[in-house]
Amino acid sequence: AIRAAAAMVARVQELNRTLADDLTIPLRLGIGIHAGPAVVGRMGYATTTYLTAVGDTVHVAARLEALTKDYACDLVLSEEVAARAGLDVSDHARRELTVRNREAPLAVIVAPSAGRLAERLAAAGEAEGDAVGAGRDGADAGSSPRARCSISGGTVARHQSHRQ
Repeated sequence: AIRAAAAMVARVQELNRTLADDLTIPLRLGIGIHAGPAVVGRMGYATTTYLTAVGDTVHVAARLEALTKDYACDLVLSEEVAARAGLDVSDHARRELTVRNREAPLAVIVAPSAGRLAERLAAAGEAEGDAVGAGRDGADAGSSPRARCSISGGTVARHQSHRQ
């Protein structure tokens, strides 16, 4: 999910370069990632159907996506996602978020650059693969814990200027 987020941001940046002469302000993409169960299925009637996902995980991911505007960053992910991915994010801002219908606050990580976080994830995966190749017991080289994730990042918005 983190690699997909980085790819999405990179494609929007590429689009901004391509359309630079046509855009008065660049497009911006904010992504929220949280892990957990979700119900995914087709909704609608007859030929008018669409794929959707519902549940607490999706709700939380949408809340995290909305926070990217407040924090002016590419990506906000739950601390649980970072832990499952095996990422050291100790140098990133950590916040606690109160989420409706949850007793405890949710710890989130603010990632200014999804690309740099994905690079860190790739480097960690290579190091893990090296350790496995050297005879460490564990999973196959290059594997990492998998999580059911929900990504919310469908909103591509223009940065709004405060100039009139």
